[in-house]
Amino acid sequence: MSRPAVIAHRGARLRAPENTIEAFQAAIEAGADAIECDARLSADGQIVVCHSAYVDETTDGSGAVSELTFVELRGLDAGARFNPNGGDFPYRGGGVRVPLLAEVLELAAGRVWVDVELKNLPGQPGFDSPKEALVEALARLLAGCPSDSLVISSFNWVSLERARELVPGVATGFLTAPGVDMSVNLAYVREHGHRICLPHLEALSRDGGSRAVADARADGRDVMVWTVEEPGQAVDLARLGVTGLIADDPEAVLAELAAQGFGSS
Repeated sequence: MSRPAVIAHRGARLRAPENTIEAFQAAIEAGADAIECDARLSADGQIVVCHSAYVDETTDGSGAVSELTFVELRGLDAGARFNPNGGDFPYRGGGVRVPLLAEVLELAAGRVWVDVELKNLPGQPGFDSPKEALVEALARLLAGCPSDSLVISSFNWVSLERARELVPGVATGFLTAPGVDMSVNLAYVREHGHRICLPHLEALSRDGGSRAVADARADGRDVMVWTVEEPGQAVDLARLGVTGLIADDPEAVLAELAAQGFGSS
């Protein structure tokens, strides 16, 4: 049996500090098919990779990403809070930095494809709509990049529509929260011409979830599920027919899929 693509969630985030070059490199070495990263704009308009709107969560700094320049962000220790075993901090003081999206794309080029999640969300610092400066900066960055090596995803449908307008050759996918049924995600994706459904895995366990996956696949659309935290979940989802697994530990997921008879993607 062929397996779904295994997509490293913020890199191999259980092995190295999330959304860093170190985590993405670890994911590639583990055999992941793709890496997923979060894109935000710095105060001076640089596209940086950081999940939270605030740097406090993963670095030794404080404040909103959107209110710090790239030089200020680059000066932070992005390994300061990584504590995988509840004891030591193996990357603290080791030179781990907040990367530019351009650096992540360069690392991935020719090795894995990349899912770039646009973090332009209402209620968060730096929210910018309808101008969509993040999407405009992304379009400039992606000019000339191979379109088949990228996916653009977001919870923000306005950002997705703007991305389809400015970067028409790149596949786009709609992310939905745990409480949103897969059928709702599929209905939106169909109506607006996106290629990928990105439901939360909880949505697939409810009534109608498996049917919606089958409908999406019959419609020629991909279903990439977030977030796989346990390897056993990956096997159940693979049997359901999803095409992508966004996973915190890609190495463990790949091993479990192989043990259950799932071959290459």
